[in-house]
Amino acid sequence: MLQMPTIENIRDLWVSGKSQRQISRMLGVSRTTVRKYLAREDFNEKLPVRKPAANNKIDAVKPLIREMIDKGDERFRKQRFTATRMQTYLVDECGHQELARSYHSIRRYMNEYRARKLRDQDFAPGTMPLVWHPGEAQADFGEADFEDDGGALVRRKYLVMSFPYSNRMVCAVLPGEDCECVCQGLRYFFEYLGGVPRMILFDNATGIGRRVFGVMRESELFVRFRLHYGFQSRYANTESGWEKGCVENAVGAFRRNCLVPPLRIDRALPDYDLQVMLPKSFAFRERQEHYLKGCTVGQAYERDKEALHPLPAKAYEVRRIDTVRLNLAGTAELDGKHRYSLGQKYAGMRMIVSRSAWGVCFHTMDGMPARQFARRYGDEPTQDYDVEAILGSLVHKPNAWPNSCVREAMEDGGFRDYLDRVQGKDRTRALYLFKETVARFGFPVTSYAFNTLSAHGKVPDKADVQAFCLRLATFPPDRCDNDTGADLQVFDRLLPRKEVHHAV
Repeated sequence: MLQMPTIENIRDLWVSGKSQRQISRMLGVSRTTVRKYLAREDFNEKLPVRKPAANNKIDAVKPLIREMIDKGDERFRKQRFTATRMQTYLVDECGHQELARSYHSIRRYMNEYRARKLRDQDFAPGTMPLVWHPGEAQADFGEADFEDDGGALVRRKYLVMSFPYSNRMVCAVLPGEDCECVCQGLRYFFEYLGGVPRMILFDNATGIGRRVFGVMRESELFVRFRLHYGFQSRYANTESGWEKGCVENAVGAFRRNCLVPPLRIDRALPDYDLQVMLPKSFAFRERQEHYLKGCTVGQAYERDKEALHPLPAKAYEVRRIDTVRLNLAGTAELDGKHRYSLGQKYAGMRMIVSRSAWGVCFHTMDGMPARQFARRYGDEPTQDYDVEAILGSLVHKPNAWPNSCVREAMEDGGFRDYLDRVQGKDRTRALYLFKETVARFGFPVTSYAFNTLSAHGKVPDKADVQAFCLRLATFPPDRCDNDTGADLQVFDRLLPRKEVHHAV
């Protein structure tokens, strides 16, 4: 079929007095085509209806294909006919050898029939348009690589909350995807925005609950958090990512535009979120034109901001509290794979454990704080020790020194070599002095001082060690070098000169 401009040229040239032969030569079309469009009177556009193929080889087996599909819908969904199995069944078991090369025709008909069945049930496989109101939000996790202090790439999770009405978003980097991390991230968002969304739509995969027989059961921590801030929670249907398409788009768009190249995390994660990620993500797309509303994203967010609930008078302390019994080594195993050792002082005791997004705190049953650890995440098993607590037990069991975690935590040096060499009372006295100094100055400072002063294979005096530790605590060794590069020799002239006495 000719394009409409060519057809128009044919009729214009005919009106101007050109013959069909001349029109044919000028436009490079046959005289038959020229005659056809000159005689044509109906130029209505017709629907591009696909005509069924004539004498299709699968016409004879279509009733059988429909029967197999209908029976399969009553069976387990993972044991239904595929196009490959349907062709094998028709050729090998039903004897239709003419269909040996008709795989694509069989697959096309099976897809058409299944789609027609869904349409007849008023359930199409596509998506439906949704209307979002001001103050409603969506939340989901993403992951991206970040640089640590040493320049190594570390893959981390980040939580995104976006407002579908305006497309504005906020983001925070978190250590994991459990309920504590979700609540901690949401608290950051609420406090940064100065308000709470009326409703937040979540993915089924987040750690705030789980679906049991089609009913979403939220964890107790999240229920407390939700009631404290007064927002409603909803959950997207399974396999329906388009229901939260705004946050899905925000997760990817922020990663492509703001996390390339990878950002460097040069401070603690809580400080990094508050000082870097929240302002950076909130400013993302602020001046971009909204695809639907005829204004910028920042201007559309003003409606969202007006619809936010006010913050409660008191912030929610995000933590999950339960009890755990320690084993005979004073160790508790949490989250199935992460072990925290408090020392033999608490061996076999039942303790209260409080888990936040960042740390794990142990308390005795009367509420007294015992030990605190940085919280571990990931699928790999981990082991954390309270070195100072285990050191107290090591004083009474000095023979365990070669295999103790205290030795592993100490850097190579003179004091460690000395303890490896001596035994009996000499090791006990050295460990006791080390324990006393650790209780006052902490393990890092004490181990550095002992290793430095024990360079000649002897245990230093108690007064010398404490004086050295006091200097280290007030003036760390990394500040001893002259980083400024200034010439300090001019100050040597201010020092008193030593008098030289000559023999008479």
